[in-house]
Amino acid sequence: MAATFSILTPNFNQGRFLDRNIQSVRQQDVPNVEHIIIDGGSKDQSVDVLKRHSSHLAHWVSEPDHGQADALCKALKHATGDYVGWLNADEFYEPNVLSHVRDAFAANSDTVLVYGDVRRVDAQGEQIRINRQWRFDFDVCRIQTPIIINCGAFFRRDRLLEVGGFDSTWQYLMDWEMYIRFMRGGQKWTKLRRVVGNFTMHERSKTATAQPGFEAEIHRLQHREFPDWTQEQIDAHKKRQHQRMVSHMMLDGVLFEKAWFKLVKQRQYAHLFGDSGARLPVISRMLDIVIPASNRKPARQPAIRSAGEVTSTTTA
Repeated sequence: MAATFSILTPNFNQGRFLDRNIQSVRQQDVPNVEHIIIDGGSKDQSVDVLKRHSSHLAHWVSEPDHGQADALCKALKHATGDYVGWLNADEFYEPNVLSHVRDAFAANSDTVLVYGDVRRVDAQGEQIRINRQWRFDFDVCRIQTPIIINCGAFFRRDRLLEVGGFDSTWQYLMDWEMYIRFMRGGQKWTKLRRVVGNFTMHERSKTATAQPGFEAEIHRLQHREFPDWTQEQIDAHKKRQHQRMVSHMMLDGVLFEKAWFKLVKQRQYAHLFGDSGARLPVISRMLDIVIPASNRKPARQPAIRSAGEVTSTTTA
């Protein structure tokens, strides 16, 4: 029997999180869920974990590859499910969420994307915050960010195959670039009002690391989408779409919490986010005294496999 869900997990040296990842898929509340894990030749305990859970995995392999997108391409070739989830090794699902995702697809036959909120946790699984997502906007996505964290998103497999799946030529923005292709042409989406997945913030995640690589791919993506525009026109359009994104956050009731986190709470997790958040004259100086920023330095080495979100300097 074909699977209802195919969960794709790329992994590279994230073995300390892998058991939690697999258990979160095994304990879901729908039948016919296949979990496919592509390991890039890890040197940690990953292979031992995979061997221990091999009877519960639809497919797994450990071999050198060309990065996260390449691993996802390999995983997608083995997928048979109607719906595809992308769950990086350091991420995990909330209990009993796949039934809600399945029901959302069933109730909206023209929906190709279902997504929900995501909880950010530290390496020990303790909550940092809940990322409340807002409405998807394709015009914003083309230039600003798709706003979606991938462990909270599910895709119709037939649509994913139709647009060519994942593109392994992208190392940092493979998710952003895929969303543009996937949602082009007025595709429909459904937003769940619940926490779906958990995204782990730790010092080997690529959030806030390897910024030159991110910036180069952002430039590449912008000029692919707007080939006849000058950089000044692109920058002006990005500013307009950022304003549009902020209006969506306001209408969907998430703006205040995001502003509060960026201004006040993020300073406690500066070593994980790469910076201490937004700065305002006088107010931030007072907060520096009352709530000092965490003084641990963020890791600078990129770990391409470990982050499952679109990186943007404006996404809260």
